[in-house]
Amino acid sequence: MNGGGKPQGGGEKPQGSGEKPQGGGLLDGIFGFFGKIKEVIGGVFDFIGGIKNAIGGVINGIKGFFKDPLGTIGNLIGGLFKK
Repeated sequence: MNGGGKPQGGGEKPQGSGEKPQGGGLLDGIFGFFGKIKEVIGGVFDFIGGIKNAIGGVINGIKGFFKDPLGTIGNLIGGLFKK
């Protein structure tokens, strides 16, 4: 009743597979890191630009209100009831 054993040598992985090429890995990592920092800084500036635009919109709204207070209030109320 023998013969139920596992085949020998069937589960070995071939040598040298999955290894990264030597050299250049560190430099690639450094440049990748600086690339990420550049992306983050760009995102921060975009965020600041968005805040500036929002503040500009509020200021323009206030200026418009002082130029034509009744018209602005009328537009706001009209906008609430529009469908």
